[in-house]
Amino acid sequence: MAIWNSALVKQRAGQYAEAEADYNIFLASAEQIDAPPGSVAEVHVNLGQIRARQADRAGARAHFLEALRFRNLGSAHVNLALLALAEGQAAPGRMDARALEEALWHCEAALQAGDSGGGQVKSIAEKIMGDALKSFPEGHVRRPYQGYEGTAVE
Repeated sequence: MAIWNSALVKQRAGQYAEAEADYNIFLASAEQIDAPPGSVAEVHVNLGQIRARQADRAGARAHFLEALRFRNLGSAHVNLALLALAEGQAAPGRMDARALEEALWHCEAALQAGDSGGGQVKSIAEKIMGDALKSFPEGHVRRPYQGYEGTAVE
């Protein structure tokens, strides 16, 4: 776990390449050291956050989804909601309804996930939900979001 702590310190210091290298070492050895699935999931969330900071949305999404394969983490859902909103910007001030539905679904899943992240995940999810609900065009009928294949999400 020392490598994970080292990666976290580097990530917080903005040393993203070094942090990513340490996280990848952790992931490569996770099975051998019998790392808990929750720890593997959290590493993928951290890698997703690094990719998002590097404007690699596809890479970020892949890591957040991979995190959900290991554990239903609210932080992975909140990050996926933020990605959906970023990708759904149809025009300045206009948001694609599908992106809003995806963001809402992830926020709802985040609130049900059980890992509160010290309450931060909950407050962010609630804020996104409030803003998203206000952004739907008048008369829009919300459809259930189907989620992604291969995740631990129900």
